[in-house]
Amino acid sequence: MLPSRKTGQSCRSRRHYRWSAHTGTVYMRRVIIPPMLSALITTALSGVDGMVFAKHGPCPHCGGTLTGYDEKRRRFAVLLEGENQREISVRVRRFRCGKCGRISTAQAPFYPDTRYGSAVVDLCVVMSRTFPRSRVATVLRSMGVIVNRGTVRNYAARDFGTIPFTEIFRIPIPMSVIHLSALLSEKEASIAGAVLFSRSSGITADRTAEHRSPS
Repeated sequence: MLPSRKTGQSCRSRRHYRWSAHTGTVYMRRVIIPPMLSALITTALSGVDGMVFAKHGPCPHCGGTLTGYDEKRRRFAVLLEGENQREISVRVRRFRCGKCGRISTAQAPFYPDTRYGSAVVDLCVVMSRTFPRSRVATVLRSMGVIVNRGTVRNYAARDFGTIPFTEIFRIPIPMSVIHLSALLSEKEASIAGAVLFSRSSGITADRTAEHRSPS
């Protein structure tokens, strides 16, 4: 069964499997990832490298006014480039409340308690609805995205709400990746982060990339 395009509900597809009449065993077919699809995904994810997220509201604890405190580098994705791995990271600013003194972070494209950007988490979850969880890391690697099996299983078991997706070459791809790719191709990522992440992962629309850090 395959995830429904309209609802995003998980189902399982037989097209990625074959049944052996001789042994009575179901085998997973070798998934061939078209180079065009791999390029779309890796280009989309690498495009956020160096972005700075600084948008914030009042203090989430007491409603007080926030002032700048520091800036943290966060890993967004790890990509496979030839034989090497490349870490894609963004910078997220932190702020101190002038009233209660607590520290809070800017709104950024990350789900709570995750170590990768929301688009990567979406990939893990959507792929886990179509492929065996034990094979998702292998499929992602063939797309040029590095995530270990334990992390895939962890994300697949969590509830991130409805994750919109579409199919490209019969492979489900989260809309977070599609929107990211489209925005970057228009060279508007620095001002359209809110559109990207609100459309893709159910994360608040305030998560806007203010600008890119110096190269």
